[in-house]
Amino acid sequence: MALKAVNYKPAIEVEQPDLKTVWLEGINLGGRTAVVYSPYGIGCGLDGHVCVACRGLVPDDARKLAGNIILYALSY
Repeated sequence: MALKAVNYKPAIEVEQPDLKTVWLEGINLGGRTAVVYSPYGIGCGLDGHVCVACRGLVPDDARKLAGNIILYALSY
């Protein structure tokens, strides 16, 4: 599922109100992506953690992104 825009939790919306895209970084080993990282938390959205200072994706978008990362890993 293509994620053309995502929503972040309130702490990020205050810091960067124009940020609507996914920010991912990766580490490649042996020509394959071994680590996928985001400076904006995915885990908080996945586990339903509620915190006013949480700097991550909202739960629905975190689940979609995690699913896309898993599908990518299985495909390449």
